[in-house]
Amino acid sequence: MDRFPFDSEDATLGAPVPGQMIPIDPREVRNAAGGWVFPIDKWSRLLRYLIIGTEGGTYYVDEEKIQTENLLNTAECIREDGPRVVEITARIAESRRAYKTLPALWVLALAMRSKDLETRRAAATNFLRVVRTGADLLNFAAIYLHGGIGKEARQHGERLGGTGRLWRAAIRQFFLQDPATVAFQVGKYGRRAGVSIADLLRLSHPKFDKDDQDRHLIARWILGKLEGVPLEAQERASKVQQQILAYELAKQADSEEELIRLIETHKLTWEMIPSEKRTPRVWRALLPGMSAWAFIRNLGYLTSIGVLDEPEALEIALGKIQDLPKSPVHPLRIMLAALSYESGKGMRREWNPIPEIVRGLNWAYRERLGRSQPIGKPFLLALDISGSMWGGETQAGVLPIHAAAAFGLYILSREPEAEVIGVDTGIHPLRGAGLLGRSIEDMTVHRFVEMLWKVGGGGTDLSLPFKHALDRVVRGNPPPHAIVTFTDSETWAGREHPFQVLRKLRSKTNVPIRAVNIAATATGYSLLEPDDPLAFEVVGFDAAVMDMVPEIIAADPPPGYRGA
Repeated sequence: MDRFPFDSEDATLGAPVPGQMIPIDPREVRNAAGGWVFPIDKWSRLLRYLIIGTEGGTYYVDEEKIQTENLLNTAECIREDGPRVVEITARIAESRRAYKTLPALWVLALAMRSKDLETRRAAATNFLRVVRTGADLLNFAAIYLHGGIGKEARQHGERLGGTGRLWRAAIRQFFLQDPATVAFQVGKYGRRAGVSIADLLRLSHPKFDKDDQDRHLIARWILGKLEGVPLEAQERASKVQQQILAYELAKQADSEEELIRLIETHKLTWEMIPSEKRTPRVWRALLPGMSAWAFIRNLGYLTSIGVLDEPEALEIALGKIQDLPKSPVHPLRIMLAALSYESGKGMRREWNPIPEIVRGLNWAYRERLGRSQPIGKPFLLALDISGSMWGGETQAGVLPIHAAAAFGLYILSREPEAEVIGVDTGIHPLRGAGLLGRSIEDMTVHRFVEMLWKVGGGGTDLSLPFKHALDRVVRGNPPPHAIVTFTDSETWAGREHPFQVLRKLRSKTNVPIRAVNIAATATGYSLLEPDDPLAFEVVGFDAAVMDMVPEIIAADPPPGYRGA
């Protein structure tokens, strides 16, 4: 199929107005690209926000605007049913379906400031279901007290007012957890986003039993009042006393040997070691005890300073990669680690990627998605590879196209009956067309994204997946069981609206073809009609996406369905 005359998202001046830029259904709303699509309901948008977030904005909408839109939508949901919002947020956080925790912390902070008492109670009761680490606690407090975690928000924090009884009760819960857990989190995160753990201890006023020596010791340590408090010899000290003593000794250590001994004896993490003392030998000592998230976060740095040049250290690293699919790390974080590591550069450093690690990370991402058995039914997957999918880069370097490419590569490797295409203003077959240039198993997400850029990057016509399926049916091929699109829904360049062509396809085949819209951004619209019983909305950054899509494809049609 020929490309539409517009070669990029911005090249519309002086050209005929495409049909998608003219509304044909009273329910349609205008998307950011100027095309007309359908709105999703506020609860669906809340889910998108919780799982995708708004960091970096989109190709068309800056971060501040899309964040404001989502917070206003969240406020509407809270006004309608605040406890329901809190429960949804807690479930998303507990199941680790979200790529980042910040959206959940924003929602929790809004719920805590609600005028509705039951909503505030729900937020306080479920506080530790969302706030799991010291970093979460500090970020939540910064959002609640200052309206954000940036410098500008902190400068104007007084506008938001003070704290309330339920807020203080929620914060207290953090300090009333198992003392060893609290000491560990305090050792990792003392201050963040203009808020310190000491500030929160003072504001929340937790009360400890007189005989609870560990909690009183932690409080004095947080407040910097350890001077004069005898820390017993390690053989007589409690676990908490040993932790605190080790943290303090690490700050004072004069040699690598002393630090390494403390790391190996007390399982200190990299955050607990002063930055100026993190030498390659110290990093090497930290490596075996690193959590999965700390490991992939620091993998490029460890390579750049030569830690992984040592065969034994490389073997430990490869072992950790083998364990990644069983870890709680979000699959998108593993995919981003693979992308970043293979690129050979970060924000401050460059490195020479180690091939075994590149292959291992890409394997780990596919395994982490979790489905070993193929869906077993023919379906069409259309990846939006138009220019807008390369917009809205976050500080972590994630783009909508990264998530789409990673999902597409997974389907190509695991679903032999799936047809996979890329669409912008043209259709680009991605299986068996020579575009990959190598076997699927050897293809990395980084190389796949590079390949997609060579063939995509034009305007957006999301009627094309449905036209492609219709054309194949007209030529005598069987219809797909489902059409899945991974997109930001910023369609505008087509002569027909996507839902029009989908109606034609179902009418032609009289088959209950499912349409699955996988959202790549936290916008409030979709390609699909809101009352279509065979239309489904899925959030693209959801860790459970490969559980949901097969269930949708395999499900029976609604009772009484007789086609379009």
